[in-house]
Amino acid sequence: MRRIPFGPILLLPAVAAWLFLCDKSGCEKTWQDMLAFGQDFIHGERDPVQARHVLGEIGGVFTFSLGRLAKDMHLHLGTMGRSDEDNAVVMIKGDQSEGTGFLVRLPDGPVVITNLHVLASNPHLHVLTDAGEEIKILSIGGASDRDLALLGIQDDDNNYHYLTLTQDAAKTVQVGDDIVTPGNSEDGEVTLDTSGNVMGIDPDRIEVSNPIYPGSSGGPVIDQGSGEVVGVVTFATDQASIDFLDAASRANSNSAIKSNVRYFALRIDTVSQWDQYDMEVVQRESAFIHQFHEHTLCLDSYLNGAAYAAKGSPSAVDYYKRNPILCELADPDTFRTAIKKSPIDRPEVALAVQDCQSFAQQDLLTIENESNFYAFQWKAAQMEIAYRKKLIAQLDFIGKQL
Repeated sequence: MRRIPFGPILLLPAVAAWLFLCDKSGCEKTWQDMLAFGQDFIHGERDPVQARHVLGEIGGVFTFSLGRLAKDMHLHLGTMGRSDEDNAVVMIKGDQSEGTGFLVRLPDGPVVITNLHVLASNPHLHVLTDAGEEIKILSIGGASDRDLALLGIQDDDNNYHYLTLTQDAAKTVQVGDDIVTPGNSEDGEVTLDTSGNVMGIDPDRIEVSNPIYPGSSGGPVIDQGSGEVVGVVTFATDQASIDFLDAASRANSNSAIKSNVRYFALRIDTVSQWDQYDMEVVQRESAFIHQFHEHTLCLDSYLNGAAYAAKGSPSAVDYYKRNPILCELADPDTFRTAIKKSPIDRPEVALAVQDCQSFAQQDLLTIENESNFYAFQWKAAQMEIAYRKKLIAQLDFIGKQL
């Protein structure tokens, strides 16, 4: 009696089940050829050409189905376990840097909220959802008094997830409340949630304990209790502990400040006015302020680098070398040695002080003109003016001793 080949017989329904479950459409011809091949095989009619043809069809369908299944699984796993909060967080990519933003609905339509400084250094912006979909930007605006931006976007099909803004952050959160800050930390292009607490709140900003990393600027601060956005991750400050009293205070168990680094978010609910911005103008202003700051750092390094190095910042000694103009000045070590003498060694110092004074005046008239800046940039300009004038006063003091 002829043996029935159970292996191929069992394989056929398994393949059929796969095709039915994983790829119901586009397999009619393969299904018909499989049935014909199965009938012939059971009746002992084995055609090698037909067998190779059917196996080739099955292999092609399997390859297609597996590829589609893998893609579906990737998309599913990419969003599985992610909350709507995380799905509402977007990545902002540009020429120079990356940042974070988040989606909210306002009365005028859907927007992405982020920091203006995230946009300022990136002429060619791309705003991407967590799934990698690019969001179309329709308009760009910003707060008149702080580093916040509104990007009007297009969402005709209501595809995106949105967060809810608090109406009053001072009432929504209290000191000690749990918060989370989702963001594109370290420009990793993956949204990471960082947990922390509210440390303090004032009319413009909220201090948080959540660490702020490059790339997380512009992300939301979400109150864990209400689920509402109470602020926008913006900046950190480094308060170096330089005296005994300060160090002792930080070491005290009752101190609210546990670290030299403090983290801040800007409030959205207290913004009095949102303005439309020309991003080309914003970028020019930002580039100017950045260059002015670099020149000030170079001058400060030239004058005081040794003192900073003694306090643990050795890189400040050579910072001036990054600016080719300051590299033409007298050797800084010779200059510093000369000004420590009593009386000051005039031949060594006079020319260097004159060159420094001339350099310190560069662009000062431009940055002191408020009309040259948008309101939020003017605040940054004022800080740079104050920094530069401290160094000018130092040079004037040295000059008077010559």
